[in-house]
Amino acid sequence: LMPVAMLTVLFSPAVAGLYAIADKVVRMPAVLFGSSLQQVFYQRLAETRSDPRACKQLVVRTWRYLLAIGIVPMALVFLFGPHLFGFVFGHQWVESGAFARILSVGLLVHFVAYPTTNGIVAFERLGVMLAWQVLYVLSLAAVFGIGGFELHLPVRSLLWWFAASQVLVHLVNLAAQWKVLVDNGGGIDES
Repeated sequence: LMPVAMLTVLFSPAVAGLYAIADKVVRMPAVLFGSSLQQVFYQRLAETRSDPRACKQLVVRTWRYLLAIGIVPMALVFLFGPHLFGFVFGHQWVESGAFARILSVGLLVHFVAYPTTNGIVAFERLGVMLAWQVLYVLSLAAVFGIGGFELHLPVRSLLWWFAASQVLVHLVNLAAQWKVLVDNGGGIDES
């Protein structure tokens, strides 16, 4: 919601609309799939919580699975986003496809991190979750505050900043998940 509001203020409702379509088209399948997987993951993690090795294997296997599933569609959007949007929605949506190309970079990391985030909750580390969410909000404020209001970046440049911030924030999320797992004995290799 914040990116749409900021793009409206910084550029125009038309630019915000192009962004909203790009974000919705690229994010929606990931969120739907991720939500289903999140429930299954949380249940399996709760079942194996007392076995650190099984928890570690579950997390690594899930991340690999998500990366394998997400890389092809996101690569297609990255390589052919403007053409795909132009073909599917019409020529007036080519710019939205260019936005989708940029967003696909951050959304791939989001796709991998999102379904397993509840692992932090499963190990009752709500402070870690809160810290990550604060970081997420601060990254959005920094991107739009500095890149938009201070540097007056063009929309595509600003979206690259946004995508880069999403990559970093979701990599921090993955690292936080791993740290919680290690802190709870899941990082100990007994082989």
